[in-house]
Amino acid sequence: MDSPDFFLASSEGYQLEKPRSCKRIKRVRSDTRDDLLLIKVEPPLIGQPYGLGGRDIDTLLIAARHKGYSFFPIKEWPVFVHVARLLIENPEQREQIHDNEFESIAWAELYRTKEDARAMHPRQYPRSVVLFEPQQMGEGQWEIRVQTPAGEISHITEFKSEKEAESWLASDRRRAWLKERGWERWDIDPPKSA
Repeated sequence: MDSPDFFLASSEGYQLEKPRSCKRIKRVRSDTRDDLLLIKVEPPLIGQPYGLGGRDIDTLLIAARHKGYSFFPIKEWPVFVHVARLLIENPEQREQIHDNEFESIAWAELYRTKEDARAMHPRQYPRSVVLFEPQQMGEGQWEIRVQTPAGEISHITEFKSEKEAESWLASDRRRAWLKERGWERWDIDPPKSA
């Protein structure tokens, strides 16, 4: 593929561990969203696991997973995406693709370069748990910086001390916070205080 627009990979598997070159085809809408993007991928996904026999999948539909992120234009990398396969022929000829005309197949990330995607690949990024790191932001101001295995960063704020942040980490609120985001599979017991 000449001059890819970005690279698609998944830290969670789904046949997308290795980065794939992507080229934008067009913006489309579904029944519920108007910010979907049709892309051409190389190499294609093997179609056999989806009942397609020897026909591989080279056209995908992607949607940003988190509010505030867009492909039009991409302002921050990586972009965490839902990946869907099309259940219709010639989707590039359509402006709207109905919700029953695609099937979600993966969570993945878009990276600006192949090197960025490779750096986040699970074999080179062996951690498979969420990291929690209390950080002092100022006098009497603490937060917990959270990083997923895919590199996604969140901040939990409004703690007055390191002890208060560590208390939150040791509580059921940590597990509830992870569960709200679908990250509970990456949970481990918090580090014990010294």
